[in-house]
Amino acid sequence: MDEVRLAEFLSEKSGKPVQVVDWRRVASSYSRVNYAVVTTVGRFIVRIQQGDAPVSSASDEFQLMQSLAAASFPVPKPRWSEPTGNVLGRPFVIMEHLDARPVDEQAVDQAAATAFVATLARLHRVDAASQLPAVDPAQATHIQIERWRAVGKSVGGPRVPVLDAVEIWLHQNAPLDNKVALVHGAPRPGNILMADGEFIALTDWETAHIGNPAEDWSYNLATRVPVASRQLWLNLFEREASFRLSTAQWTYWDAFNMYKAACINRVCLALFESGADYTPAQAIAGTAEYHGFLRRLMKVIE
Repeated sequence: MDEVRLAEFLSEKSGKPVQVVDWRRVASSYSRVNYAVVTTVGRFIVRIQQGDAPVSSASDEFQLMQSLAAASFPVPKPRWSEPTGNVLGRPFVIMEHLDARPVDEQAVDQAAATAFVATLARLHRVDAASQLPAVDPAQATHIQIERWRAVGKSVGGPRVPVLDAVEIWLHQNAPLDNKVALVHGAPRPGNILMADGEFIALTDWETAHIGNPAEDWSYNLATRVPVASRQLWLNLFEREASFRLSTAQWTYWDAFNMYKAACINRVCLALFESGADYTPAQAIAGTAEYHGFLRRLMKVIE
């Protein structure tokens, strides 16, 4: 983090002299690195793009967050966007730092779980047409399959026959209901912020798109929830959001999200091996988690 350049940028945007008092890296993913920054004009989260995978840009994420905030959907208040990469070497978004904490995904209590479900249901009721460009409902899922195919293949390397086979299976078995909504793309309890037991905001919008809302409902189940807890979440979805799917439909969307996660995992490993992001989480995602998803996907298509 170049705190001098960041201070100059903030001074220009705020119209007053700004100094960066402190900063620390707080999280990273395959496409973003987050820094908590303390300045003389307030506290901020700086989200910097990383890697070369074809992902939504920082400016697109910023515009969506602005639009959601204007629609009174709870997101951290977006302040500024730098799309060129001339300030910190990569494009970035700055948003206000909220006095709230992400949910501990190892200990999700009833209040957090209920807030998570209610927030997803609320998101899917947002007027999608006012947030993102329209998509042909019949093609929405196919577009996302190709999106994640491009992400996975962006790192190069040898073909992965399992992923190739799953890609074909997903296209051939895509649902015909053509339901579309504003979809977060990677919702999990750790992406909601809470304070004193109350929901504050939903974060991390780089994967948002117009798609089938079932993709969101499945994501956490397919990628993070232990099998023993799955039925508890399904019951919560039905009770709090009146959302239910058949066994075959859950199988499809779980496979979709495991395919998505495996493609992302390939990028995580490339970031770690290149030294661009040497955090242990990237190494784990690119090895143990990646191979775990491949094994589960093989059972789906065999």
